[in-house]
Amino acid sequence: MSDLINASSEMSASPEASAAGETVCGTTGGDNNITLAEAARMILAADNIVILAHARPDGDTIGSCYALSAALFDKTRYVVCGDPLPDRLAFISGGEPCYLPDALPADFTPGLIVSLDTAGAALAGSAEA
Repeated sequence: MSDLINASSEMSASPEASAAGETVCGTTGGDNNITLAEAARMILAADNIVILAHARPDGDTIGSCYALSAALFDKTRYVVCGDPLPDRLAFISGGEPCYLPDALPADFTPGLIVSLDTAGAALAGSAEA
């Protein structure tokens, strides 16, 4: 099972992280807060990454997903969204494809799923499955 990092604009801070002045991200299962440094370590250590945009993608989610994808150019990564990119915003992807959840290569197994600009799992839409 892959890990999920939900880097949301509504990040919550644990008392320890707040006291240390660290930004935190929500994760699935167990301890729901990790520091930004811990999230970066997880991303850098992963080999197969799904970058998940929220349903009905807007410029914020498209931009953040493709910026992370560009930064991870040396890794196997796919931007995934439950809905197609709107034509008027497709230029943000720089020509990189956006995959529907069931269109990923059959031999691809994600080691990490990073959800950007998403306040909760319900916003992932059909990509959640």
